[in-house]
Amino acid sequence: MRLLKSGESALIKALLMTNSKLAEVIVPTLNTALVEDMDDGGMGSLRFTSCAADSGIRLGRTVAEAEFLDEDGVPVSVELNLDEHSQLFELDVWKFDYSPLSRWPDLGQVVIKERI
Repeated sequence: MRLLKSGESALIKALLMTNSKLAEVIVPTLNTALVEDMDDGGMGSLRFTSCAADSGIRLGRTVAEAEFLDEDGVPVSVELNLDEHSQLFELDVWKFDYSPLSRWPDLGQVVIKERI
């Protein structure tokens, strides 16, 4: 378990800002949120420890999606997911060629997708 790194936290905050009510509740908790790196080949996915696999808490819904280009030009897709109780569940990161993430993007490089 560890605290969020600055690039992770900045991206999660940007994703949360797509829903002001949710952001109001969750953003203040990010500096103490504990995460575990997921076994995804180094692409950067995180599971929030309050949702450990053995706790029985399950995926609820996706609240935000975004894309950016990694340093090597490969597209990266990101989803921020909540659990069934509307708490942070995971940051799901998928690099299109399955290679490890080189770096977290500058927020100006992130394209947040509209949610319908």
